Amino acid sequence: MSIYPLVMLIPASLVFLFLVWQNLQEDYKTSSVFTFGFYILGFLYLGLLIAKVTNPLFWFWFAFAGSVSGFALGTRRADVKLLDGLEASTIALLFLLFFVASAMFLKYYNPETFATMIFILWLILLYYFVKTKYKSIGWYKSGKLGFCALTVASIFFGFRIPVALFFPNMISFLGKIDVIPSFFVSLFYVVSLLRLSRTK
Repeated sequence: MSIYPLVMLIPASLVFLFLVWQNLQEDYKTSSVFTFGFYILGFLYLGLLIAKVTNPLFWFWFAFAGSVSGFALGTRRADVKLLDGLEASTIALLFLLFFVASAMFLKYYNPETFATMIFILWLILLYYFVKTKYKSIGWYKSGKLGFCALTVASIFFGFRIPVALFFPNMISFLGKIDVIPSFFVSLFYVVSLLRLSRTK
């Protein structure tokens, strides 16, 4: 990952924290909200640092693993409910990723980075659209919070599978082998969504 997208993480991180606060402020103390947000960001940055020192090719997956670790610790330390935290952090991470994708487009100025930027923007719009409709979906019987986050996460990682097969040299991909982690992560989100739909 080049230095330019890393610099863009500064304003992106501020937007991330604002969105987490915006989504959780009504139900949690401000201190708990920011503790939760800083855990995710802190471990995400740690993942990027480890990737930079060990193998920069793995920057996306190290950042993902870091953000998941930060999410798990943050929910426990800040006493944030799992589904509340999932909804708030997913949309916030999408915006953060959009900042990074935009920075990469400005740096490389090629169709691949432009397509990535547009795809993430589409996911953000999809998130807000689904947020207004998911309770009326017939098969989603539980109507629980978490549908939007799990849906866009499933699509995001699911879409990485064909991209890894046909465009394995794109930024953030490990080559065709990226199909394997993308498949399992996408499957995890899909199964989680189906299980949540049946939960009373």
